Amino acid sequence: MEDNVLMSNATEAKKTRSSRGRQRIEIKKLEDESKRQVTFSKRRRGLFNKAKELFTLCGVEVGILALSKFGRVYTNDNVEAPIENMSLVELLEYVMALNDLRKNTEARVEELSIQKSTYLWQYVADQELNKDRDF
Repeated sequence: MEDNVLMSNATEAKKTRSSRGRQRIEIKKLEDESKRQVTFSKRRRGLFNKAKELFTLCGVEVGILALSKFGRVYTNDNVEAPIENMSLVELLEYVMALNDLRKNTEARVEELSIQKSTYLWQYVADQELNKDRDF
């Protein structure tokens, strides 16, 4: 009898739930501007929290830069720096630093792609040699 009461309470709790809870959403651009801004703020905060956890757990340096369409710059130091308040010299230095970062990132990705490709070709060659030995 006690089990029936517990089941009944659980069923009633499910029926009276006011929210849908945490739901998986389709990843696509949000058309509603206000929803897009709220999502940006929440996900930015979550991303910075993950970066902080990664730093704490693994001891690695993590740098995140988020640029909003309203001209705000967000870093994982939780610094908001409006671009409008930058002097021309500061803005030029900032743009040059971003270009350097982009070039360095592209070069590193290319380097890693080549290394991965070379590694995979060696793996494929080894597999082919082993296949010939089995016969």
